[in-house]
Amino acid sequence: MKKVFFAFAAWACMAQLSLAAISASWLPVITEAATNPPPGFKTYDLVVTTSTDWLGSNLVMNLTTGSIYNDANGAGSDSPNPAFFGFVPTLRWDSYVTNGKALGSGQASSAGGAVDLGGSPTAAWTATAINKNWFTTDLDNIGTFTVARITLSDGATGTFNMRHDAVGTPFFTQSGQLSAIPEPSTIALLLVGAVGAGIGYARKRKTA
Repeated sequence: MKKVFFAFAAWACMAQLSLAAISASWLPVITEAATNPPPGFKTYDLVVTTSTDWLGSNLVMNLTTGSIYNDANGAGSDSPNPAFFGFVPTLRWDSYVTNGKALGSGQASSAGGAVDLGGSPTAAWTATAINKNWFTTDLDNIGTFTVARITLSDGATGTFNMRHDAVGTPFFTQSGQLSAIPEPSTIALLLVGAVGAGIGYARKRKTA
């Protein structure tokens, strides 16, 4: 039987990648702590790399088929507490946003919807749509770290649009289509096409 992987194909991005001090990518998480995503789902971490302090992120995702996994024991877009993973293993694979720190070290602050991407001011986090703006007031979010985990059903299709901001740098934006593609032996995530950094200064740090 062929396995399935998701291709996030980038489109309509600006060409100033060389200016970016912040970038982001989707990385597959096939197994973690000897557990796997729930049957019929694949998990991806949204990983940011930045040379200056990360301020926050926006994400809009709309599915036309399939679903976004939201664990029954989860708390919407909030990061789950690792203390419960032993009792509820599926909670590890919940879809959520983070504050750029280790899982469970603190929740990201919410700024409503992804208005920087033209999204509604009201946040949405459902089985078929995400519209989220989140940030942190920490001063040391520098390097490579996860800012969100998204678990999608096999065969899910749709679109995504994301933006990431860091101190004193142009923001990073990326848009694309996601779809299930047959693949003979592995589960992987491909990012295809151009990526870009939007021209402009990072937003001022928000306060909780």
